[in-house]
Amino acid sequence: MARFGRSIAATLLFAALLMISTADAALWFDRIYVVIFENTDYSAAIADPNFAKWTAKGKKLTNYHGVAHPSQPNYIAMIAGSTLGVTDDSVHNLSQQNLVDLLETAGVSWKSYNENYTASPNVCNLAATIGSAVCPNQTKKTTKTTLYARKHNPFVSFTDIQGSASRCNKIVPATQLAVDKANNAIPQVVFYVPNQCNDGHDIGVTYAGKFLDSFMTSTFTGNAITGRTMVVITFDENSGTSGNQILTALVPFGTMGITVGSSDNTNFNHYSLLKTIEQNFGTGNLGQNDVTASPFNFP
Repeated sequence: MARFGRSIAATLLFAALLMISTADAALWFDRIYVVIFENTDYSAAIADPNFAKWTAKGKKLTNYHGVAHPSQPNYIAMIAGSTLGVTDDSVHNLSQQNLVDLLETAGVSWKSYNENYTASPNVCNLAATIGSAVCPNQTKKTTKTTLYARKHNPFVSFTDIQGSASRCNKIVPATQLAVDKANNAIPQVVFYVPNQCNDGHDIGVTYAGKFLDSFMTSTFTGNAITGRTMVVITFDENSGTSGNQILTALVPFGTMGITVGSSDNTNFNHYSLLKTIEQNFGTGNLGQNDVTASPFNFP
């Protein structure tokens, strides 16, 4: 029994040391939220009063670009360091390594929150679409909008996530965020994907901006903010214009050296976002475009 007790104690000590080493490895921020909007040119996004308001609360990246068209390759790129040959919005099941592999090896917690996604215990929902509605004041379409779209949730496209009950349980409906906040259980890496009304896909940037303002105001109060929290507000791609420039902003909660109201004209893209997460948590890389990408600039 004494040996068994020592074994338990050693296991707990190892877990504690792993948590400490993970915290020590966080260079610039302790937690990151990535909130992704849809299909908007840089000029249109920065002209919206709500996107301008929240951009002004942090650092505006004025030379940030999507890596492809249409949507799905950009989402894949954010967590794989490559589009992995995906050139469309069709269903794909990918066997390559991804950000989750790096995070879990390094002991970094993560979760993907997706509006209108439905989940069952231990199983990934692989449906291409879930739910439909007419967006409020919808003008771009007269038909119902598909609310959840798998093409905007890259995590479910990887077979090593699909086949893992524990990983599937970290792909959740967005309503789980409030529960996790109340329980002080927000993970270190958060991807938040609004539905296709709230992300502007089928209704435009004005409505997306109103959603952003509501989301930021309601989410980043109280016990959701511990330590240094960084929010990345970004888009997947622009409307198809040359250069694929999109608005991206780094909004800090806590002290991490980001000057409020500043801008950075460094040439960044979705691989830069991945590289920043990798370097911040000391996870290593995926051997893809994340190797040569420029991470975001911190003092």
